[in-house]
Amino acid sequence: MKNLIMLMVCVLLAVGVAGCEEEKSTSQMKEFAVQAEKWVASMDEYQAVAGEMLETAKTHGIVGDTVVKKVEKVSEEIDRVQPQIADVVAAMINADTSGDDEVTNWVKLIQAANQGSAPWNPYVIPIAAVSELALLLWGLIKRKQAVDNKQEAEKNRLKYQAHKQGAKLTALENPDFNAKLYRNIGDARANLGVK
Repeated sequence: MKNLIMLMVCVLLAVGVAGCEEEKSTSQMKEFAVQAEKWVASMDEYQAVAGEMLETAKTHGIVGDTVVKKVEKVSEEIDRVQPQIADVVAAMINADTSGDDEVTNWVKLIQAANQGSAPWNPYVIPIAAVSELALLLWGLIKRKQAVDNKQEAEKNRLKYQAHKQGAKLTALENPDFNAKLYRNIGDARANLGVK
């Protein structure tokens, strides 16, 4: 069981980082899951061809009984793991990753894969707890960013109001200032291409 879990982790890591020059999105991961689903479905055909080749090699004395037993053992393990992989892949394909936040989408994809492995994965509950905790922490981070952004916007609004009040007071004290100010603002807007 540990070997199977390690295999799945290694496959996910290999897919996620092998040859990647850019970040992978959840939609790309779901596309990979569709390809993996096709591969899992065709595994029986590959095994049948490998079995025929092995039988031919055995008939011609190219391989012995030891090799045949090893290949049969591998084939049995593939037969045992194949439906489990199919369940995880199907869960990933059906995961709801339609949100705007890619971090949340990744956690949802991981949660779906975890639920797909529920019948045989003894770590489902801890993984579910950690993924829920990750969503909670990410939500807190996003909330803090929203509060900070709101505070920054309010600070900028107050700065603008102070600037505007200062310009009005200066215009009242110096009548020529108003004309110069608006001419300079007009020139600056023209230089920036703003109307």
